[in-house]
Amino acid sequence: MRGEATDRQRAACTEQSAGGRAVDLASGDEASWTPASGSEDCVPRVRDGHLVVRVAVAYNDDAAAAKGCEPKAADIAARALAAPR
Repeated sequence: MRGEATDRQRAACTEQSAGGRAVDLASGDEASWTPASGSEDCVPRVRDGHLVVRVAVAYNDDAAAAKGCEPKAADIAARALAAPR
């Protein structure tokens, strides 16, 4: 049975990730890409219960970012969720 805090976390994560594409992760309750800012290239946001992980990967080179920061950012998020708590 989900508690009120879990419902609030789910709602907050959904609101902050509005319009984002889903992140393909094998773990976590929900995950999506959030809009990147001027200094961030790839920003996945993942919720697993009460834990929310937001990873920001930034490159100083646009060409490097285009080569695949999403897999790297998703891997960092998955490793954070897998870490002992």
